[in-house]
Amino acid sequence: MHILRFDFIFAIAIGFAFSQSVHSDELSSPDGNVTFEITLGDQNQAAFSLQYHNQTILRDSRLGFELSDGSNLVDHLTMTAGPVSEINEPWRPVYGERDMIPNHYRQARFDFAGMQAPGRRFSLEVRVYNEGAAFRYTIPEQEGMDEFACKNELTEFRFQDDFFAYEEHGTEGDYRRVPITSIEPKCETPLTIELGSNDVNNRRVACIMEAHVEDYPRMWLSRGSSEGPSLKAQLGGPVNRKTPFATPWRFILLGERPGDLAERSYMMHNLNPPNRIEDPSWIHPGKAIRCTRLDTGNGKAYIDFAAEHQLQYVHFDAGWYGPERDEASDPRTPIAGFDIQTLLQYAASKNISVSVYVNRIALHKYLDEILPLYEEWGIKAIKFGFVAVGKQEEMKWIYDAVAKAAAHHIVIDIHDSYRPTGQSRTYPNLLTQEGIQGNEHMPKPEHNVTLPFTRFPAGAGDYTVCYYNNRIRTTHAHQLAASVVFYSPMQFLFWYDHPSQSHGEPELKFFDDLKTTWDETHVIDDRIGDYVSIARRNGDEWFIGGMTDENARALTIPLSFLKPGSRYRAEIYRDDLSPDASGTKVAIERRDITSEDVIQADLASSGGVAIHLTPIQ
Repeated sequence: MHILRFDFIFAIAIGFAFSQSVHSDELSSPDGNVTFEITLGDQNQAAFSLQYHNQTILRDSRLGFELSDGSNLVDHLTMTAGPVSEINEPWRPVYGERDMIPNHYRQARFDFAGMQAPGRRFSLEVRVYNEGAAFRYTIPEQEGMDEFACKNELTEFRFQDDFFAYEEHGTEGDYRRVPITSIEPKCETPLTIELGSNDVNNRRVACIMEAHVEDYPRMWLSRGSSEGPSLKAQLGGPVNRKTPFATPWRFILLGERPGDLAERSYMMHNLNPPNRIEDPSWIHPGKAIRCTRLDTGNGKAYIDFAAEHQLQYVHFDAGWYGPERDEASDPRTPIAGFDIQTLLQYAASKNISVSVYVNRIALHKYLDEILPLYEEWGIKAIKFGFVAVGKQEEMKWIYDAVAKAAAHHIVIDIHDSYRPTGQSRTYPNLLTQEGIQGNEHMPKPEHNVTLPFTRFPAGAGDYTVCYYNNRIRTTHAHQLAASVVFYSPMQFLFWYDHPSQSHGEPELKFFDDLKTTWDETHVIDDRIGDYVSIARRNGDEWFIGGMTDENARALTIPLSFLKPGSRYRAEIYRDDLSPDASGTKVAIERRDITSEDVIQADLASSGGVAIHLTPIQ
């Protein structure tokens, strides 16, 4: 651990300008390329600005709160700036997209007091990384305000220009590339913004998101009150908290190209508390298949398929304990013909773990009963269905439920509207979550090659990869590639498929060999909405996924990330639309390669390429 702390005199000496009675203060990243400025402007209103490589991204963006009693903490403020410290604490996750996470930033705290609301105080904690800037409010204990009641958070993002952004609504919606001034209310986060023209000369991007939402409403973005291109935080409801407490982090991730956003998804975890599970050795990521034919015979067939194809989980989905939205359905009692105990024993004999679905209705009624019960039965995972997301009490319930599951050695997959805010660092039994328009909706391939730069900067996403279902709108090679491109420690494959549909297709070896967590991740090539190629390493094996939109194209995949001087066997699974191709239109090519080689992959319309590299001993 390397920590440098600066007093005021030394801070000024190295280029910072902090004092206890100024109207403007700056804090820069360790590499000097990101600058966060705090100002007290007209009417002593707190605001911030952000620069990246000397380009102004945000300017005079309002900070503060509208309190429930009608007063505000935004105008007529006094400000005191604290000392600057530099933190450099890389850390090793339980699992992730890399085996070591950089965590290097400079930080300072700014204390504000209200003149219109005498005695009312808050602080702004600011961290500036080479990868972006984050801030959160802390509300200290203060006389006459044991409980902080907030009607609105007044955080605003006022942009220098009317940049293009990738707007989405409803967490499982389509993305639209629109000017910021055209964004409609309750836009989802993460929100990815093009800071240049997305051409070869200026491909810089930003992504606004929130981190560590524990006991606080979630945040959407709506049009701001300032003139010009601006957005404001729109909370899922009022805030009522005992003091002292801290709000979630508001974070602006930055990159020189869209691929940087995908590679830097670890930043979400840096803004969450460290792992609270003392011994996480029982947490096992892996591949899963979903069973919807809920009887004992079919359950065994899925378990057999999972064992044959090196999957780790069989998931019994909605209906195994009765209609999921029926108040009378009891997740302690399986339906007739579905012998959960027999299936658990059979799965254990095949070294397969069992996951079960539980709807929100039953979760709220029975959570504290089913967690110890399922632990006793040997159930290893629960998929939460249709949890309520938005209000403070709803977000706290989700956070607490994951923590309770950890106490019973159960991993969690949260489906439907929930999006990650980094809790998987604190409770790594939260393996994945949906909050994504995946193959439950059969999206267009353009959507698929947008997701790595819009949804996945926030973390793992359960896309629910399909293979045999005739409704997929891509080639089968595209689906193979999706299992690499879309990071999910619990990776669902064959989502709408049944074991009887499989006929020994040789390309299933790619899924058989696939890993779901990684030691290293590189975005090789990227263009939002057009194409993507990503390489990931697990141990000494590499997996590469490349995907395109509706346009056929050739992808160039240089292999310079491989260990120099080593040889690898490449298994390349590619589109083959020739008349004599297999029924799934996937061809397999094998050859030996080194780090000096380049793979040229021809992708069909809506196509893909999946590559597995293993070292030659």
